[in-house]
Amino acid sequence: MARSQCLCQPGRERLLYRGVNGMRIGICVAVLVLSGLVANAAAELRLLSIPGNSTWSDVKQRSVSENTFIELIDLESYEDGIGPIAPARMVPVPEISLALTSDETDAAIDSTLFAFSLNVTRADVVALTDAEREDGTIVEEGTVLIPRWSPFPRSLEAVQLLRRAGITEIEAMINVAESFPRPPGGDKYNKSLNLTALGRFERALTGIRLQEGLGRVFDGDPLTHFERIDRLGEDVTQQWILYVDLGHYFPIRLFRLYPSLEEPVRVSSYTLLRGLPGTETVIAGLSLEDPITGPLAFPRFDRIGDTFPTFIPEASVPVNVEDTIAVVFKPLAQMRYARFDFQTPLDYDLAEMEFFADGFMPEAVYTSNALPLPPATLGRIFWDEEKIGDPTKSRAIVRVRTGFTTEPDVLFRINYYDREVEWKEGASLIDRRLGSATQGQVVHLDSSEFNIEAREVFSAALPEDRQPIRLTREDYIGLPVSVRRRIEPDLEFWSSVQTADKGELVNAPSGRPFIQVEVEFLSQSPEAATVIRNMRLEYSAPQITDQVLGEIGPAVDVIAGRDTSFVLALKASIGPENNGFNRLQVFTPARTEEIVGMEADLGDGQVQVLSPIGIDEGEAGGGQFQELYIADDQFVVGFPTIGPAGDGQARDALVKVRFRGRVINFHTNFFANAFLDTLDADVERHYTRNGILAVGEGALDTLAFFLPQEVEDSDVVDFGATDQLSDRNTLAVIADVSAQSEDLVSNFKAEPNPFTPNGDGINDEMTVLFDVQRLLTPKPVRLEIFDLNGRRLRLIERQLLSGGYSQQWDGRADGGQIVPPGLYVLRISAEADDAGSAQTRIVSVAY
Repeated sequence: MARSQCLCQPGRERLLYRGVNGMRIGICVAVLVLSGLVANAAAELRLLSIPGNSTWSDVKQRSVSENTFIELIDLESYEDGIGPIAPARMVPVPEISLALTSDETDAAIDSTLFAFSLNVTRADVVALTDAEREDGTIVEEGTVLIPRWSPFPRSLEAVQLLRRAGITEIEAMINVAESFPRPPGGDKYNKSLNLTALGRFERALTGIRLQEGLGRVFDGDPLTHFERIDRLGEDVTQQWILYVDLGHYFPIRLFRLYPSLEEPVRVSSYTLLRGLPGTETVIAGLSLEDPITGPLAFPRFDRIGDTFPTFIPEASVPVNVEDTIAVVFKPLAQMRYARFDFQTPLDYDLAEMEFFADGFMPEAVYTSNALPLPPATLGRIFWDEEKIGDPTKSRAIVRVRTGFTTEPDVLFRINYYDREVEWKEGASLIDRRLGSATQGQVVHLDSSEFNIEAREVFSAALPEDRQPIRLTREDYIGLPVSVRRRIEPDLEFWSSVQTADKGELVNAPSGRPFIQVEVEFLSQSPEAATVIRNMRLEYSAPQITDQVLGEIGPAVDVIAGRDTSFVLALKASIGPENNGFNRLQVFTPARTEEIVGMEADLGDGQVQVLSPIGIDEGEAGGGQFQELYIADDQFVVGFPTIGPAGDGQARDALVKVRFRGRVINFHTNFFANAFLDTLDADVERHYTRNGILAVGEGALDTLAFFLPQEVEDSDVVDFGATDQLSDRNTLAVIADVSAQSEDLVSNFKAEPNPFTPNGDGINDEMTVLFDVQRLLTPKPVRLEIFDLNGRRLRLIERQLLSGGYSQQWDGRADGGQIVPPGLYVLRISAEADDAGSAQTRIVSVAY
């Protein structure tokens, strides 16, 4: 049993202790005042929360880039929260004496003014108060001093005017080309992004010299430059093409290119092109060695990605007379790929090529470290959201995965023989390949002797032998960039990533020692963003079982829409640290007609058939089971707790539940949960997909919340041998739908008929039963009551998917009045393209 911290009321004691990773883990213990509760009812529901004793920054996964770069996630601006960055920063206006004159400036002041002038405004800079210019004229409050998207001033007089006008800081856009990290495996000479130069360069400018020259164009330092100037005996190439990959899409407002400040020689003719988002296509390869692409350039054409977009021109100037090339994008351009064509045979010089972003990132992802947990049953996940701008233009997607190791990814490197491997340098393993010459011997994976066979040796090793020698994140960061290769999710020791819904159960395997959280922020507008705050994850430890596996039979050749006898088989592995389980919740596509029986084998080979008892006969005792709850979509059975063996040892228990129900669709997945319910029978319970909610009579809040342990589908029994049923080793059933009618509604009936809504507690309501077929998305299904004159008295409309449903009618019209005794027409219909005709039944109301 678990108790929710978020449901604590004043007067209850809240205990906090630090978990092994410094995260906040909370326990909420309530004093239960109802009589008859068992002694161990005050169990706890623990919470792992971010932020708690640790911040979002503390538990963020470390980047593999060694360079300074823009963090795509804003870890500072939102209290207790995170969101996508808007690439901008506040730049203080230099505090220079207002009495200083140009003749009195020194090198330090000039350097300060120069650094200040490299920034670009994000919005108009307006005077906050009246200010006097040097010539005595007055600049009135509200006057625009620097237009938006313009360079900051460099002159002493202009900076002093800013101070006089009350401006102490200015919001500046950020050049994301200089700041963004190169992807793993990027060229070591690229400071910040992937560059590809398509052109035949002079023989003296080969390889690393070319890359170093291009690096100076993206280093954020206007004093470094890349010359394209012919000198005596040194002819250089002026006409060429430069491709730029920023690594992510940014909302770009301004592109800027300018020459060296010392001897400015401008580009006299150019075309700027932008890669269109959504047009990226897979490319065969961009290298000299690629047999399809061929030798595109000399000395080399660096691969910049697996895909390449379609480029469209944004600016083309055949005769350029400006030193600084500036292209403003109105509206903003979502840009990752850019192409710049140098179309002149004349000399020029390149100091900086800049891409300034403006607004929230269209996509940004926060990824946590592997956060440690005790072996636990995972519960619900919660977080708070704040919307900035239009709330329909942004969203956040939360995902989780669980695993057994501290590194959730597989990291690869290139070894001495140019092979991509994921093990550490110098790693060794015992060769477990059957029949190999070195079977049973220790093999050094990087040895030249095993260059060809190293992958086979590694793959044949036991998982517990492979895991310790795999590269860690720290190992990977310590490698030269030139030998780093791809990073991909670890699907051997970790689960796949699962999307989490706020307030719902975490759909990832429980019982694993680590969990990782990922938050993806998506914005359709640069003015809109979503902020995530205060993430809380419920869990209950220890688990009630180590694992519960299940399968259902028959699993094929079931007639859709017809009641069928099913057997659900479970195998529960229960260790000495587990408490066991006594409830089974099974989710079904339609209301179950009957729980036929249960049987259990507690690991001794003796099958015990359990006898049914009524819900009013108290808790099920030894050799008994009871039907606790049946609804349209589920049933719950209770039985004596199945725990560890009497000597405290682990055991595997086999349980079978036999029931009659029906499937509707061609493919149906059954779901099941195991629980340990430790409260007395007289406590009211609500059975939900998230767990069992226990409330007391007259109580204002929840008394207890039991987290489910999900049943995983697997091979449990041989149904063909034990029950003569078709077997697929899964919880999925494949049905024969050939006999289904063309109507979307089938199995339509009403009972009791007649019924007597007179308030005596006997047959006061009629239950309408029906199945809905072939609806994969919710559609309106209408129930209507008409008198014999065709006048509609009652309308009930529900949005439904395929499944079996029931609906009560209490004999009242839409106005709330009881209809007179007599005959009425009950009509059901579905609003869909292939709905077919409506169905009707005559029903009788009597007193």
